[in-house]
Amino acid sequence: MNKTIPKLPNFLATRTTVQFHQPPLEPGETWKTAVGDQSLHAAETSKAPVHFLNGKEVVGGEATGGKLQKPGILDTVGTFGPILATVLVGATSPNSVLTWSHWEHGVDGPQAVFRYRMPQETPRFFVGFGYLANDEVFPFKEKVPFHGELAVDPLSGAILRLTVQADLEPRLPLDWSGIMVEYTPVIIGGKTYICPARSVSISRQRRIMDIEEWGDIFKVYAPFETLLDDMVFDKYHIFRSTARMLPGYTPAPKDK
Repeated sequence: MNKTIPKLPNFLATRTTVQFHQPPLEPGETWKTAVGDQSLHAAETSKAPVHFLNGKEVVGGEATGGKLQKPGILDTVGTFGPILATVLVGATSPNSVLTWSHWEHGVDGPQAVFRYRMPQETPRFFVGFGYLANDEVFPFKEKVPFHGELAVDPLSGAILRLTVQADLEPRLPLDWSGIMVEYTPVIIGGKTYICPARSVSISRQRRIMDIEEWGDIFKVYAPFETLLDDMVFDKYHIFRSTARMLPGYTPAPKDK
């Protein structure tokens, strides 16, 4: 994978992201208690061109629509390509566990599902969150172990779905973090590639809210909230040049 991923074609697609949030606090609900309604609702939709360029994910400017319900924002990086190498390299490393799980009925036939566990930290996989100290919010990024599943087409060997769930330490402001990516055959330039079709990311983390007391504003930890991003990848293109020879042409006169 280390040799193959950087050599993959340079893909361009459109990424449509729908962000889901819990409802805001109702009148009478305080920052000290969890909200009664913890269902998820679509809050904002955005579109952006996403590239898989020289083995890396590059996202262009996003056009957004809808109303974003603060305070939490979930930002997932790497589902358009790099996560595949992260999972495969992690699942097959010497200290990892990769085992057979079960068969599933897919859209186009049976899928072989394997389970894996990466028991140690790796620089390929990070989770990030904000922590509160001295009335300021500081971003924090941490390498963590992870586990998940791989769904494989038994005829071609193509990976059709993968999941990643972070194994987090207790008492962090991040309680849960997971990713799912689905892959599908896409015809680009007359050739079929297995490309990301959809990705779902979910996170449950502590809210950080502002409260006003004694004529001043303080930041405090509030109950956990769940955030979800649903991404769809379509309108695929590939960056490459083509040339065609046209024999038998008649040169134009020099004066023209």
